[in-house]
Amino acid sequence: MKKIVCLTLISLISLTSFAQTQLEMNEEAFTNFQKADKKLNTVYQKILQMYKNEAIFIKNLKTSQRLWVQLRDANVDMTYPEFLANFREVFVRFV
Repeated sequence: MKKIVCLTLISLISLTSFAQTQLEMNEEAFTNFQKADKKLNTVYQKILQMYKNEAIFIKNLKTSQRLWVQLRDANVDMTYPEFLANFREVFVRFV
């Protein structure tokens, strides 16, 4: 009986030590987003530096990036029309 009680207590303690609130999960996700965004920007700057003498490539790269953002936004609008206003408000606040 003592073994069962001890195992139950240990299980409950270990489960609660890994619990997170929604706020904590959101903060962790945002931190991960910031890290990924920083890496992406670093790579983008390296590409710009590598091809700095190729004006046509740079122009086309920037055009493709703008078009990708438009595609991404249109895809979100199509997929989540009911959440559009709230999503954009939250997304713009953090980016």
